[in-house]
Amino acid sequence: RPWAWCLLNEEAQEKFGRPMLSFYKDQVGLFEAVEGAKELAELIGCEEEAVIQTLKDYAAACDRKICTKTGKVVFPSRMCETDKNFIVARITPCIHYCMGGLEITACGEVLTQAKSGAMGRRCKIMRLFAAGECTGGV
Repeated sequence: RPWAWCLLNEEAQEKFGRPMLSFYKDQVGLFEAVEGAKELAELIGCEEEAVIQTLKDYAAACDRKICTKTGKVVFPSRMCETDKNFIVARITPCIHYCMGGLEITACGEVLTQAKSGAMGRRCKIMRLFAAGECTGGV
């Protein structure tokens, strides 16, 4: 199965936050450490040269402030083929975007169980609206 990958070099690891990264890597097991392009290629299952070229392309796009292939213009950290210490995670968007938990109306109003009336009846919590992940990807 093909995966998308989250790749963090040293600079990106600092921006992510070492304590939080340690939690996700060491306690939850979502990230793996690799050293250099060769280990990265082995982990993700592609040729080392493809990784090197991708990192070169990324660095060039970062320097230009635009990726001509994708139109990307935001580059939080510059990565290049000479980076050595990477932290890597598989990305599964279907899991990330389904972390909801609030019942809402079509307008985003948060619902709660009614204090009176029929069992299972819901009512709006006045002036409380939901957005983002808590809406379960609605």
